[in-house]
Amino acid sequence: MSAFEARISLIFALTSQSTSLSQRLVADLANETAKYLFPKRFESRTLEEALMTVHDLETIKFKVLSRRDRYEIREMEPYFVAEATMPGKNGFDFGGASQSFNVLAEYLFGKVVIQFRIDSHMCI
Repeated sequence: MSAFEARISLIFALTSQSTSLSQRLVADLANETAKYLFPKRFESRTLEEALMTVHDLETIKFKVLSRRDRYEIREMEPYFVAEATMPGKNGFDFGGASQSFNVLAEYLFGKVVIQFRIDSHMCI
């Protein structure tokens, strides 16, 4: 095989590989786009709602009791939310992470928590 033939062979191999990769990327992009346009967990009424939906976002199960033009009345299943702030000045602090983990673990394993708050953006 001459040097010219080797170069031509290499060009064909690279072309084939790039075509295959491009097709795979286009298919992945189409699949991801379809997830946002046709979400499984959220019944969108408009294209705007469908595009604003976050795919695979963990949501609370609910039943729509009443629907109006601009709002819905929903019956939500009960759920719990826990959060801990990590102390530290800059970036990741192992000591703060340890303290925060312990606070969340105590909450998850049933230690009595007296203080709580409900954020104004939560569904109630």
